[in-house]
This record gives sequence, C-alpha cells and structure tokens, in this order.
Amino acid sequence: LVTQNAKKFIYMVAYAGNTGSGQKEDLSQVIENVRKYSNTPLYIGFGVDENTCKEKIIGVDGVIVGSAFVKHIIDDSLSKSEKIKKISSLAKEIKAKINE
Repeated sequence: LVTQNAKKFIYMVAYAGNTGSGQKEDLSQVIENVRKYSNTPLYIGFGVDENTCKEKIIGVDGVIVGSAFVKHIIDDSLSKSEKIKKISSLAKEIKAKINE
C-alpha cells in the first residue's frame, strides 16, 4: 500500500480532471479508507481556493493551494510587488476561512 511508505504527508487529489476547474467530488469514503491504513497527515489539493477551501478541508489535515496562486503569478498586468500582495492576501483569506 502507498500509505505504508508515506512519511511526511499524503497528497490527495480532490478530483479527476484539471486543476482550477471548480469540480467537486465526495471524497469522504476515500479519506476514511486512507485513515484506516495510515496516521500520516493527509493534505488535499486540486481546485483549492478561497471559495472551496472550507469544504475541501473536511476530514483532512490541510490543503495545498497551487492554481489559485499561479493565476496571479502569470497575470502580466500586475507588477511583481502586486503579485506578492495578491498572493499573500489570498493565502491569508484561505487561512481565515479554514479557521472560521
């Protein structure tokens, strides 16, 4: 089993598809199955942003955010400092929503 060799954390993909597409899947059974075989922290990624973070955190130890940040990184209308401000603000917003 993959879970037997997991040491730091297990990265679970939130759904089959393209990241950032806003898709949803019920992962409760998958999460439950992983928890049966491992105490390794379980993090979920794919489609995590300020609108989905609260629902995605259910049953897992954390979220991994990628595309939500990348959209600001590749926005050529923003300066480097504006990109950092937007990403920092988004990270704070996601953290606040998760901790509500």
